[in-house]
Amino acid sequence: MNTRSNKGKRRACIKKKKVQRQRKSRRKTEKAVNIEPVKLEEPIKCTVCNEFFKTNIDYAIHSVEHSKEDKYSCHLCNYKNTSKYRLEAHVRVHEGSAKYKCEMCNKAFRIGTHAIEHKYFHTGERPFQCEICGKHFMYSRRLASHRRNSHYQLLTGKPKIKYECELCDKKI
Repeated sequence: MNTRSNKGKRRACIKKKKVQRQRKSRRKTEKAVNIEPVKLEEPIKCTVCNEFFKTNIDYAIHSVEHSKEDKYSCHLCNYKNTSKYRLEAHVRVHEGSAKYKCEMCNKAFRIGTHAIEHKYFHTGERPFQCEICGKHFMYSRRLASHRRNSHYQLLTGKPKIKYECELCDKKI
């Protein structure tokens, strides 16, 4: 029987497996870099592209990108990168669709509130507070996610629904 709810369960299971693959890939990359992860007091700035990183591992992984040959280059300026996604984001700055720019690292945003919240990354400020547990967040979307995941039953009066995958019997 292939009901609508069964499709949802299968989709949730597939999504979970994708997340597991991403985590496994991340751990594999961290091992290849071969350094102990440390959360830094202040973000570290890349000397090549001025991007900021919260952990030494993220910075080390990023640094490897600079050592690779730049495959993608902007046809409007001398910007080059190893990532097609980053080049596409860069081109949006030229097109004017990313009209908000960070004054500290020149990262561009299409939505003004994202640029404002990005500023908190540099300052370390966490202005969004959960009214239930008092935990602070840098981004409003992280607070919303926290509330959904941590306080769902308290906010809705309903228990958080868990699905059991028919294929692997795991609860999601």
